[in-house]
Amino acid sequence: ASHLFLSLLFLPNTNYQAIALSQMAAFTFFFLLSILLPSNSLAQLILDVFENSAMVGSPVDSRHLNSLSNFSILIPRNQADNNNKMEYSARILGSIDLTSISESFAIQCQFLGELSAALVWIDDHLVCQNGLYNMTESDATMMDGTPSTPLSRLRRTSLLFRAHFWLSSTAKGSIRWALMNSRQQINDDIQYLADIDSIYTDIPSSVLVPTILEPERKRIDMAEKVTQGWGIWNHNSIFDFILLPEGLRISLKFCNNRTGQCWDRAIPSQDFVRVTAPIASDFSFLKYHIYLMDRKVHITVTMSGKSMAPDDGDSRYDRLLLLVETVQCGCCCEDLKIHFVGNVAYAPLRSGTITKNGNATALILQGNGLRSVDLFPDKDSTQNLDDGNDHELIVSLALVGEALGVSTGKESMPVSSIRAELNAMEEIERAKYQQVYPDDSFMVELLMAIQAAVLWNWIYTPSEFSPLAPVSRGWNFIKNGYSVDFGYVIFDWDNELASLLLAHTTAPKEMAYSNFVQVVRSKTFKGFIPNFAAGGMKSQDRTEPPLGAKILEELYQIYNDKWIIDLLWDDLADNIDWFFRERLLRGLIALGSDPVSYQGKWAGHDMQCARFESGLDNSPMYDGDFFDLTTNSMQMHDVGMTSLVVMELESLARLAAIIGRSEDVIDQMKNRAKKLSDNISERLWDETQGIYANRYWNGTFSTRISPTSFYPLLTDAPSVSQVSSMTRNWLLNSSRFCIDQSWPDNLNSDQCWWGLPSISADDPAFPKLGYWRGYVWGPMAQIVYWSLSNKKYSDLPSVKAARKALSKQMTEMFMNVWEKHGRVCENFSPHREVDNCTGDYFYHWGALCGLLTITEELHDHGKIVTTMD
Repeated sequence: ASHLFLSLLFLPNTNYQAIALSQMAAFTFFFLLSILLPSNSLAQLILDVFENSAMVGSPVDSRHLNSLSNFSILIPRNQADNNNKMEYSARILGSIDLTSISESFAIQCQFLGELSAALVWIDDHLVCQNGLYNMTESDATMMDGTPSTPLSRLRRTSLLFRAHFWLSSTAKGSIRWALMNSRQQINDDIQYLADIDSIYTDIPSSVLVPTILEPERKRIDMAEKVTQGWGIWNHNSIFDFILLPEGLRISLKFCNNRTGQCWDRAIPSQDFVRVTAPIASDFSFLKYHIYLMDRKVHITVTMSGKSMAPDDGDSRYDRLLLLVETVQCGCCCEDLKIHFVGNVAYAPLRSGTITKNGNATALILQGNGLRSVDLFPDKDSTQNLDDGNDHELIVSLALVGEALGVSTGKESMPVSSIRAELNAMEEIERAKYQQVYPDDSFMVELLMAIQAAVLWNWIYTPSEFSPLAPVSRGWNFIKNGYSVDFGYVIFDWDNELASLLLAHTTAPKEMAYSNFVQVVRSKTFKGFIPNFAAGGMKSQDRTEPPLGAKILEELYQIYNDKWIIDLLWDDLADNIDWFFRERLLRGLIALGSDPVSYQGKWAGHDMQCARFESGLDNSPMYDGDFFDLTTNSMQMHDVGMTSLVVMELESLARLAAIIGRSEDVIDQMKNRAKKLSDNISERLWDETQGIYANRYWNGTFSTRISPTSFYPLLTDAPSVSQVSSMTRNWLLNSSRFCIDQSWPDNLNSDQCWWGLPSISADDPAFPKLGYWRGYVWGPMAQIVYWSLSNKKYSDLPSVKAARKALSKQMTEMFMNVWEKHGRVCENFSPHREVDNCTGDYFYHWGALCGLLTITEELHDHGKIVTTMD
């Protein structure tokens, strides 16, 4: 208004003055309108345009949108007319208010112009993507927001809306919805109409809200905080060192110049890689070994992504230091060339240029509109550079003990200086663990191993809002990504447990939160957290064991942040609501798999996909085919899954009280928990076997007993005498689950030496072993430990003995493999003579076996709240 008024004073032409007056009048009209009309009548979203590809810094254009139909993303005219086009990014942010919307809805997106890529999320459901994944029609129906997977209002009515765009010139877009009755899902007519524009209409401006709830705002700030600096961010390779948010990348490549064989990618689970601890949570220190040419060549790579600023005391700044050293050279080292390749990760969502300096002795990496990085080889290697293209530095590394380094900064550094700074960084990192356990070297090593288990799998991918820790870099469910940079997968309980691990390390709480939020917010349109999720595609038919509310409660006990509960409580309650709608049959939980509209390997609605829902993919408990197509479930009540649902309900009730939810909501959770617990007590105790067991719908009990039979201790279902009997006769029995407080000086057989096999050692499936048919698993150990920590039973002599023995045996098993091989096992052999992994070689939940000892020490010192407290 002041600008318009001043224009009246300095405009000589009365016509211009008239124009200014009319503008002033229009401004006054809309200003008064905004005061007088209801707040939602001028509802809008906010569109920001950035002069870089990372959506950071101040926007060059910022305005309000009162419609998502036919909006334009405008590039500044002086840049749009420039022949040397650069990449811009844009973001639409706000909320969708569903208070007045009862119908479910599908989303349609259309984009025009020079748009490199686009991502659109509603409440973290990735509903539209363009430029990242080449999806088949079947793949697309695995996403939320289609006519067969419509979104709807669940417990939360305000849904965060985010849309991200990458473009080089002005582009246009339209995001519309189709309201439908939820009963029309997977209807042939609706499927046919999915490609017809007429079913989609404009999203009313009245539901578009510029405000964002405070917990969501905190989450956005958190995401920005943890997505910074140099790190091994790429899921696909720890040979890649990436600077975020720019996406500038230095990649290592080792080539045999004589044979032409090259190694340009590596992940911790591969045979030729051995990672080490410590690894810093900010990537200020890490080190790994690689073994090439039939393991005749042994090389170490040490990296720091931070450096001490000499003029700022202890402040840190982003700076890459790399040191490559030859430890062993059995042959052929004279043929080995090391390439430091400069490029941009996550294209087309990041952009930049890679060139060399004038004398071709340094790489210059420039992020468009962002930081520039100069990479120098060390001063000795500068004289030995091979000719290469404009994107790489090539150096020979031939002699044992020889080292070469590279660094970013203003000039080249000597190898000795690079080594000295890396050594200092390692000492700083080690001191963090020694501060936690100043007088216990074993606990220091254990804590470093647990942190390493998660951080070697810590990644960033643009289709997720913030970094996370997939269980292993070896798993990838992205079929047709724009590049290998976009590969990853989230598994439900696997990934949730990573946050439990992180919360007991030296990593900042934001990392535990970031990972946890991404898993919980991977929920499907129905509200449940899926078995898997990747790039918007999800297992729409099934979930996995529910642990989210329990882990959130543990995070609160450690960090005491209410906002994270406010952020996720409704999502976790939605997950449990789904169990009551779809899996509660005859008063107890049955595993299942729902009908879906997509085809292929993961299509579901059969016995195997119901097994997948258990998380115990081939457990002998589920041998045979007793899947019921009518109820979409096994014809068996599952004691483990039912007990976990009770655990979640109890945690949700306590969390609801912490954030001030109504008594009705709290009572709903408590009443549900009590009814389920009563039914476990009355119907799942098998007096003949002396333990809780799965029960077929015809009334007979299953005789296939696994550690899930101890999960009822999570609830109030068992009597004290039942608990004592179960622990003595089953858990502490050397012929069944082989946990013994006198271990290793006990009577365990060599076949059940480490204890807690995934099926009882007296089961006919045990001798042959195989995956969930006898191998030992971290998540089972963790849940049994929780069960033994229930305050109602935790002081019983047999329970206390079992808990301490379990912690000792599992930790020794975990550290036995870590110390010998530097591996974190997906699962472990129970056999005494086996000292290596029986599954994936670097799967972070194997570290849960070590976490039990840390938790038990806290328990002994009164620093942990027991289950049901």
